[in-house]
Parts: sequence; structure tokens; C-alpha cells
Amino acid sequence: MFRTYVIILLLSFYGTAVAQPAGDQRAYLDLYLNDAAKDTVLVRLRGAQRLDDALVGIDDLEKAGLHGLHGDREMQDGREYVSLKSLAPLVTYAVDQQALTIRVTADVSLLEKTAIDLSPIQRPRDMVLRRDTSAFFNYSVTGASGAGVSGAAELGASVRGNLAYTGLTVATDGSVVRGLSNLVLDDPATLRRVTLGDAVTSASPLGGIGLLAGVSVTREFTLDPYFVRQPLPRMAGAITSPSTLDVYVNGQLVRQEQVAPGPFEVRNLPVASGAGSISYVVRDAFGRTQEFASPYYASSGVLADGVSEYGYHLGFRRAGFGTESFHYGPPEFVAHHRIGFGNVVTAGYRFESGLQHGSALASGGPSAAFALPVGELDLDGAASVDGSAAGAAGSIGWSLLTRKFTAGAVVRAMTPSYASLGQPASADRPLLQLLGSAGAPIFSVLGLTLEGQVNSMRDTGLTSSLSLRADVRLTNNLSFIVSASRFRAPGEAPEFGAFATLLYNFGAGTSADMGATASRQGPGASASVQRSLPLGEGFGYQLRSAQDPGQPTTGLGQVQYQGPYGTYLASYSRTGVTDGGIATAAGGLVLIDGNLMLSRPVQEGYALVQVPGVEGVRGYLNNQEIGRTNRGGNLLIPSLQPYYGNRLKIGDSDVPIDYEVGKVEQVIGTPLRGGALVRFDVQRVRSVTGLVRVGDRVPAYGELTVDGRASPIGGRGEFWLDHVGVGRHDARIEFGGGTCKFTLEVPEDASDLGTLSCALPLASR
Repeated sequence: MFRTYVIILLLSFYGTAVAQPAGDQRAYLDLYLNDAAKDTVLVRLRGAQRLDDALVGIDDLEKAGLHGLHGDREMQDGREYVSLKSLAPLVTYAVDQQALTIRVTADVSLLEKTAIDLSPIQRPRDMVLRRDTSAFFNYSVTGASGAGVSGAAELGASVRGNLAYTGLTVATDGSVVRGLSNLVLDDPATLRRVTLGDAVTSASPLGGIGLLAGVSVTREFTLDPYFVRQPLPRMAGAITSPSTLDVYVNGQLVRQEQVAPGPFEVRNLPVASGAGSISYVVRDAFGRTQEFASPYYASSGVLADGVSEYGYHLGFRRAGFGTESFHYGPPEFVAHHRIGFGNVVTAGYRFESGLQHGSALASGGPSAAFALPVGELDLDGAASVDGSAAGAAGSIGWSLLTRKFTAGAVVRAMTPSYASLGQPASADRPLLQLLGSAGAPIFSVLGLTLEGQVNSMRDTGLTSSLSLRADVRLTNNLSFIVSASRFRAPGEAPEFGAFATLLYNFGAGTSADMGATASRQGPGASASVQRSLPLGEGFGYQLRSAQDPGQPTTGLGQVQYQGPYGTYLASYSRTGVTDGGIATAAGGLVLIDGNLMLSRPVQEGYALVQVPGVEGVRGYLNNQEIGRTNRGGNLLIPSLQPYYGNRLKIGDSDVPIDYEVGKVEQVIGTPLRGGALVRFDVQRVRSVTGLVRVGDRVPAYGELTVDGRASPIGGRGEFWLDHVGVGRHDARIEFGGGTCKFTLEVPEDASDLGTLSCALPLASR
């Protein structure tokens, strides 16, 4: 209201001054840019008898969203102004003295671009990535009838988001075998992971895969689950007035947005891989519309422009993994690198080298992926040298994914002596390999899939397989699958087979299935019912019986329990007349911020939720109840997704009414297999009374202030405070004799604090 009065007074002054014969007149006017309301700005109105020009500060126009202005400029009172008249024809304006406004209309080329990001997964604004020092120890013990007792363990420690890890297994004879051991250094800002120790090298169509102990540097997109790695469709347009933008993907509304005048761009539309259509509709305040529609094809194997992925591994191949702890082969080097260009091409290379069976081996070549108007094309080429044997290989693949049809085909060829790490020149390999698949929904409830494969092996000959599968959705919970297949091995007659399965989903994680098979060996049948473990505490089970062709009848009964401190499994099986039983118990220990907690085995990230001093408060992970806090107010949640925004919440209704509760929800990210300490601010409060004295005086009719809460002081020095937290507080007394500060302590079990004393500073006495 005060601002309005000021504007009216200033405009009244302008109304008087404008009649003067010469000079600019100053006025504060509400600025509208292409009908969008902006701030109130100072305008210099030029013209003695009638308005001839208006000068507006450059900074005011840029703040409103105008850019790239030229025109006639001049300095006034230390500010730079531009003549709106000189900006014609790209800019026009109108001053309304009655409405106290200046309306500027600008060409869209001068307006600020509006960018709207519709990434499929948006990073929560309140997400916090925690890198608390933490450690875990997972263990399991398994006893099997007739086989003895075995076990396994994992130990990991996370410091500043870097993980030191090792695993081991204990066989029934008591021997201990080391598993993976490494130090993982993650840098989420660059999506780079450095691994010192054991690391698995990546596989490619023409390369090998292995486990090296050494140094690995890789691009890990999992370090930022919100990073958009593949090119997603985008669309752009321009509007001259404030409008409503509706964005559609495959006919479904995905976003409605109010858009300011000017050019706009919608990026990273949330589309699935394959073909589809995108469109938008823009409506302005007068009901005028403009529409745009375009088809798209999103390729999952193509990287967005400028995005790269890579892996460089140098080390010694671990031999006998799972049976030996420290057996290493000769050194090896494995590398691959791919870069996206223009959202349509991804080019790269692969290279492998090492010693294999006493001879030097090198293998590698280029690769490329192309986003086509219809489908995706993948090309790989390679050459190799293994001792004196040279070879070559190539692969070409095409895939198509639409809402009504899917298809894919791969042709791969190798010379008789082509080699890679893990496949020496002496090993058998397919000289020619053909793979193909096609699928389509015939009706809304029926889908058909055809798959085939032919392998022409160098040594063993030709193998082929062909299968046709039909998926029928009878209801939302009931489905039926039937399949027929043909398989031919070298030198043998074709073998035909068929199976049919009926599946029903009862909900709440419970499902059942019944199936039948037919082959040359005879008929078979199976049936099972199972319930998966819940996210928090609870039971799961599985019952299964099967009669495979030519095999004895088998049966399995299994029950699992997931508790706050472990998971437990008991299983009984029968094959023919042979019985067997297995029992497993697994748990973990977690250390965070000096708190040692029993837990279920931790899988990825984990968090210690603290509600200090309050027992029995429910904890939730992504709206799923996990458990309740213990006597100390602690609850360990062992199943967080690393680097992802995990939504942790407490049930504030479980907090007693004599506690004051702050935030009840936090969004937390953790590093790889690292922990987070998540405290929820709850404080016990009390209503307290007492008397105060300042020295030997009674501060009658003064005021006592504690943590922003104030209480008047009575004639005898009495006070009363409501909802004061238990503990020590800074307090202040203000009265006619001055101001006195002291510490007020609120105990757990008393509401009458008695007589409290405060001493004035010497200068105030």
C-alpha cells in the first residue's frame, strides 16, 4: 500500500511538471514487456507538449528480459538509458498515464530464451550427498545336510566417499579364499572412477572380458543417476505474449508450463527408447494457439553430443578366481573409448594386449553407432595378432523399436585365427554368426516374438535354433505364455520342444505359476508359488515342484525371514528319493560416527537414521516402512541406492507430544557402499516456571527471553515459559535497572525451576 502511495505522489509530480516547456520528466511506471508484468521502473519522458520519446535504464530492460539492444544511449545521474524510439521497428512502446504503465512490445529475437528441462529423472533440489566416514562387515553362515558348514564375509570402509573393500569365502574344509579386493576412488563431478586392485574389464562383441588386478580408470554414469547420456528429443518455438505450453509424448500430456514471451526450448523429453511422436500446443491469453508435431527415434546405444564413455585397465589377470587367493597371470592392457557427435553418431575404438599361452596377443579396432531415421545401426571391426597367427573380425547390427513392432538383426564373422583376451587363436569360434528377432502386438492382449540364431563353428560345425513365443494377458493379474522351438546340433537330427506357463499375481509380492513342457525326451510339468521379501522386515517363501523329461521329480520348500539384524533362510529339497536341507543366516555390523549397529547385510548404500532419545519412531525409505528406532533413537537402513536421492522420512505421529519436531523428511545420497548419518531434529520441550533475581533485586514487570520465547516478569519476579527444550539455554532479563544475561538450564524431570539468579555487569551497577 505504501508503495502505491509513493507511485501516485510521483506521478502527480510528473503531471504538474510535464506542462513545463522543456526538459525530461521523471516518472515511476509499471513496466509490461509483451503483456508480461515486470517491475516498476524509472522512465524519463521526453517532449514539452506531447510525449515524443521514453528513456529506460539499460539494466531495467535487461532485468526484464530484453537483450541485444542497440539504439541511442545517454548517461543520466550515473545510469545508462536507451531511447525506446530509436529501437523501432523491433521495439514499440505505449505510455498510459491513467494506468501508470509503460507497455513495451519487442520482437522475439530480443527476448530471453526460456529453457525447460524434462529429463526423465530430475535431481531433487533438496538432495544432499553425504560422505560420512563409515564401515561395514557382512557375514553369512550356511549349513547343508551331508556337506558341512561354509561361510562368506565382506569388509568395507568408506572415507570421504572412497571405498576400501575385500571379500572372502570359507569352504566346508575350513580353507579361506579371497574374493575381490580393491580401493575405489569416485569423482561424481567428472563421472570418473579409479580402481586400485581387482576390477572387471568391460566386454564388447568382438572382445573378451576378464578380471585384472591393477589400475582401472573408467567413466561411470552410475555416479550421477540423473545424468542424461543418450540424445533425447527436443523442440523449440517462439511466442510474443505470456502463454501456456502443453507438451505431449505419444499423445500423453507430460508437462504443462507457463512460458514468458520469447523463444523457448524444451530439452530432454522423457521418451522410451525407440520410435514415437512429440508435440506441443501453445495457448495465449486470447485463446490463440500454435501447434507443432514431429516423429522421433531414440537410440539407446548412441551417446549425446560431446558425451564420452571409456575404460582403461592395466594389471595382471587373476587366475583361479573363487578357488585361489593370490594366483596371477601375465600383465594385460584393455582399453575402450566412445564419443558422441551431433546426437547421431558415436565413434570409438577397442584395444587389448597381453601374453596368452606364452605368446604376445594384440586385438582391437574401431566401432560406430548411428541413430537412423528408422532404427539404430552398430558397426564393429577388429584385427588381431596371436603369436604368428593373424586374424580379423567384423560385426554389423541393426535394431528397431516402435510401439507396434520390434526387430533386430546381427551378422558377425571371424577368420579362423582371430583372437582376443580370453579367446586365443587356437579356440573354437563361430566363423559366421547370424542372430535375429522380431516382435509385435497382434491384439491389445496378445504379443508374438520370433527369435533365431545360426552359428557356423570352425571346429564343431553348424548349430541353429528357432523359437516362437506368444504372450497373452488375460487380465491385469493373469497371463499366459506359450512357446515352440527347434534346435539342431552338429550331426544330429532337429529337436523340437514346446512349453506353456500360466502366471497369476496375487499382489503384495505373491505370485504363482503352472507350466507344462513337451520334447523328444517326453512331457514335463511344474508348479510354484512364491512371495518375495519386503523392503523392510517380514517373511518370504517359495514352494516348487517339477517333473523334467527324463529326470526324477523334484520338490523345493523354502522360507526366508528378514529381520532388523539379519536375514535367515531354511530350505528343504527332494530329488527322486534323495533329501537335502540348507540353512543360512546372514547379517552385518555397521559403524557410523562412532555408532556400532547390528544390521541386515548391507548391499549398496546405507544410512543411520537418528531421532535422538526417542524409541519406536517408524522410519521410511521412499515411502516404504523399514523399521522403528531403538532405545537410543537409532534405526539403520541398509538398502539405499548410491548417488541417488533416497527419500528418508520419520513418522512424526510416533514422536511424543512433549517433543518439538523439525523436518520429518530428508533426501540423501550415499557413495558406493558408503554410509550416511541422518539426524532428524527433535527436542524434548517443557513448560517451566520459577522466580528470577538480579543480584538482590526483583526485576518486577520486566521481561525474560529464552530462545526467542518471552515471558513477562511478575511483581515477585515470577515467570512462565512454554515449549522450552530440555538442556542449557542463553537467557536475558530486561527491566528498569538494565539488561542481564545468564544461562538457564531446563532439567528432564522438573517444571518448577525455583529461584534463578543473574548478575549485572559491573558497569551497569
